[in-house]
Amino acid sequence: MGVAAGRVRPAVTSTTAARRLGYPARMPIQDGFSTLRRVYVREPRAEDLTEWEAYNWRYAPDPAKTIDEHAAFRAALADAGAEVVLGLTPVAGDPDAIYAYDPTLMTD
Repeated sequence: MGVAAGRVRPAVTSTTAARRLGYPARMPIQDGFSTLRRVYVREPRAEDLTEWEAYNWRYAPDPAKTIDEHAAFRAALADAGAEVVLGLTPVAGDPDAIYAYDPTLMTD
């Protein structure tokens, strides 16, 4: 939701919706459901997964299985036509770094 002119407006999900709601035709935002063209991911690192308790994970992850599943995830994204961008800067000791989803990273 966004606030404009003192009232709450719904989030805009398309150019058509933007026009209907009175926003400019070209909004510098995107949505979370259109065709995925490029995706940024972070690989799980076995040494970071050892910190699972400090990050309140319920169970200890299986590093080999986690790494294999992530590779399959990246392959599925690529098979669907998305360019997969692999984040290579380590975030030492943070197993949550594999969850790189952040809508602020969406760009044209």
